[in-house]
Formats: sequence, structure tokens, C-alpha cells
Amino acid sequence: MLPILSAQQNVFVEISNLKHGGLGWEFGTCLWSPEKDKGGSSAWKLMENIKEGDIILHFAKIRNNQHWYGVSVASNAIQKGLPTPPIPGNWANMKPYQRVNLSYFIPLQNPYPAKELFRNYYQELNDLLPHQNSFYFNDPDSRILKMQQRYIGSCPAGVYEIFNNLSNNIGFTPIFASEEVFSPTADQPLAPDYSPPGRIKTSVSRIIRDTKLSRDTKANYEWKCQICGQSIVLPTGAKYAEGHHIKPLGGVSQGPDTADNIIILCPTHHAEFDFGVIAIEPKTKTVVHIDVSNNFHNQPLAYQRADINIDFIKYHYEERFNKS
Repeated sequence: MLPILSAQQNVFVEISNLKHGGLGWEFGTCLWSPEKDKGGSSAWKLMENIKEGDIILHFAKIRNNQHWYGVSVASNAIQKGLPTPPIPGNWANMKPYQRVNLSYFIPLQNPYPAKELFRNYYQELNDLLPHQNSFYFNDPDSRILKMQQRYIGSCPAGVYEIFNNLSNNIGFTPIFASEEVFSPTADQPLAPDYSPPGRIKTSVSRIIRDTKLSRDTKANYEWKCQICGQSIVLPTGAKYAEGHHIKPLGGVSQGPDTADNIIILCPTHHAEFDFGVIAIEPKTKTVVHIDVSNNFHNQPLAYQRADINIDFIKYHYEERFNKS
């Protein structure tokens, strides 16, 4: 089942494609659009209503048909004045752009066709019409429900409950946990008042991905970065490293969450792998860097791993490395 909404949470629907915006703007990592359309109006003004903690239901086009693809949580309010994404598509030459970052994206194991959703829940959805900024509409000619030709739509509580029922029926159960968050009160005085800040107690929901596979893989290789051979030793004596999916999960990449797709990295080299700054050359198994003067460029790996799938190394090298 989907999480129970708090009084502060809203739900939105994204209608997009798996290419999304390219590297750093992938499907499931952010919502984005131009700030204004070519006529100068704010066609995507609804994005300004999204705030941290809101739930996003993602639809993606697969074989020319829209499918419910996954769920995520907004991790911040809208950011404006941004440069052009790597793959702007139909929104090229429309800068500045805006985006909302997302957290904890979880895809359905089998994306669910929008046509099935509308057919199976026709009466319930039809009873909720009309409402503004919807992601669906009732076609007066065919008398069937269809997807709106828009990027972001609102999802009222009644419609969200339909998604919740559907998630139960198809066995889609993203793992959510509730945690307490303390925030300063809005009327707190400005510095230099050094008295303890006021606090209010609220509750938010977040999705948690099971990281046991990543932990086990890191332990098997002693928490050492495969690029530099270093691990971070914490004050407790425990070691720290990060697991990176060489072929990214979800989106257009559709990489698997398996040990042969996980490389162990320090935080610095993890960031460089994410953004295509560094890679492993598939034939020589040496490190390559976009900065040829970098100390690790053309150097051997700190250690070899026979269990990494070479196809994932090739994918990262060909599709992610040194791409704008």
C-alpha cells in the first residue's frame, strides 16, 4: 500500500518519458520544465505548489502508451533560473529552467498501463470529475478516460486512494517509514538572540530502500574504494564506503539491483562516477578521467573484481562517461 497522507502532504502526477532530461536530470531524480512557455506564460506554474514531503506518482510512456511507473517524494521546493538540461527535447531553447528534486524513487516491478487504470476504475474516477489541473479527462467523443496532454497534474485525495487500492491489488508495496522532524517556529527571533530555538513536532513519510545487498558487497571488499583503495574509518572504528550502481537503476537505464552491478567507491569517486567524470575502460580495466592530469587517469584499479558484469562497465563507459 501507499503511505497515508498527512494533512500537510499533497500528491502530484508526472507524465513524462524515460529519457527525461539526461545525465543529472534522470527520470525519478527530479521534476523539471522551462519556467515559461514560448508565449511567455507560466504553463508549468503548478510546479510552484510542490513542497518538500509531497508524494509524486510517475507515469512514463512505454511503447507509445502511458504507464504508472513508480512513486517518489519531493525533497525540496522548486528551484528556478537553471541552465539547459543535457537532453531538453521539445523544451530546447526555452531557458531558464526550473526543477524539483526527488528522493527515494521506487519503480513498480511491472509498470501498470494507464488504459487499465482508467478501465478498471472508470466509475470512481469519473465521479471525481471535473477538477482543475487533473492528469486525466473524460473524452466527450469516446466517453472514455484519457491522459491529459500536460506534464504535471494534481492528484486529489480521492484519486490517491484509488492508486492505493490499485497498489494493493497488484502487490506494489513501497516501504515507507515515519520519522519525527523538529523545525524552528516561524516567528523565531533573528540573531543575535542566543536563546534555544523554538521547536514544533511534525511527522513526514519517506521511502526506504533495502541496502543489505550494498552492505554485503562493501563488506566482502573491506569497504575499500575500487579507484583509490581507501576507506573512511569512523570514530567508532567502523569503516565507510558507498555502493554505486554502475548501470543506474530505473529511468532509461533500467539497471538491476544486483551485486555484479555495484562498485564500491569513496564519496568523491562516487560523485565522479555519477556525473561521468571518471570511468573504467572496458578493455584495459584501467581508470579514465576527463582530466588527463588527474592522478588516477590511466592508472590500474586499486583491486580487480571478477564478479562485476563487464556489460555494465561498457554501458557506463559508453553512455555516461564524458557526456554533457
